[in-house]
Amino acid sequence: MSFKGRHGQLVDETSLAVERGALLLVVADAQLERTALALMLSGRMSPSSGTVHWSTAPGIKTLRTHSAIVDSPQVNEPEAHLKVRDVVSEDLSLIPGPFWRRPQSKKWLARHGFDHLAGDWIDTIDPQIRLDLLTRLALENHDTDCLVFDSPDRHGIDEPTWLESLEELTHTRRQLTVIAVVSRVPDSWEGPVVFAGQTVTTEDSAPRTEAVPQIENGPDALEVDVENEPAQELPANEPTNTEIVETPSSAESVAVEAYTPPTDTTSEIAKEPEPPNAAELVEPSSIHHEAPEAPELPEAPELPEAPELPEPPAQDEAELAAKSSTPKD
Repeated sequence: MSFKGRHGQLVDETSLAVERGALLLVVADAQLERTALALMLSGRMSPSSGTVHWSTAPGIKTLRTHSAIVDSPQVNEPEAHLKVRDVVSEDLSLIPGPFWRRPQSKKWLARHGFDHLAGDWIDTIDPQIRLDLLTRLALENHDTDCLVFDSPDRHGIDEPTWLESLEELTHTRRQLTVIAVVSRVPDSWEGPVVFAGQTVTTEDSAPRTEAVPQIENGPDALEVDVENEPAQELPANEPTNTEIVETPSSAESVAVEAYTPPTDTTSEIAKEPEPPNAAELVEPSSIHHEAPEAPELPEAPELPEAPELPEPPAQDEAELAAKSSTPKD
């Protein structure tokens, strides 16, 4: 989750998870960042991005019902001008349910051992007693299962003291979930810590991280299949090109298989017309060669040797001469 304020990013992306009966420390530097984290973790403010929820229920409505924010500056921090009994009366009036079931402030103070502080100003009592008082008031709502403390270390309480009091809350019958948003990690703390602006692997995000490699392998497998499919289609569609270029031996075998049937057919076709073609080819050649030897050849010239053919031009010339002599006469 993250939160963007009016003037910039207030809370960077932060992920965390805490179980029932456990204490978690969330570390943030600025007070505004700590308050924003406490408001989001208690369901009082929706994150700008990301989600926050209680158990498996989606949304922050269920989280708001089962959580309470304790002593948040400028949110529900007791005002300095109020006395202890006034603070108790105000917080008890906010408990959901019919008003006749709400305890009275005087009886409540006596039952929890704070009756001797009823008339004291809230800012004058011991900080640890003040923290204990506000915690008990938050637990008066029986639907509260998660307590979110906003900067419990700002009042000058010894770190081991307030840590011990928060750990005691996790060991009750209610198995409370306790989150403390602090400015630094106490030296004596060895439990879980989350820093604002850091994302960690949670139970909810574990299956998602496992799904990421599956998603990465998915497209890889698809790419492999896609690459193999066209590789198989190309030689199937164009066997001659691929085989001739890549494997000359296979090209020769393919060429022989491809051309042997046409050679056989051409040879058969050539054998059938060879006799007539040879005869025809021989006959004109023999005609050319036998023309002078054949007796028919002298018979052919006998036709032009007849004297009748030259005689007509001679007669024509005599007639022409006679005709030409006549005019002379």
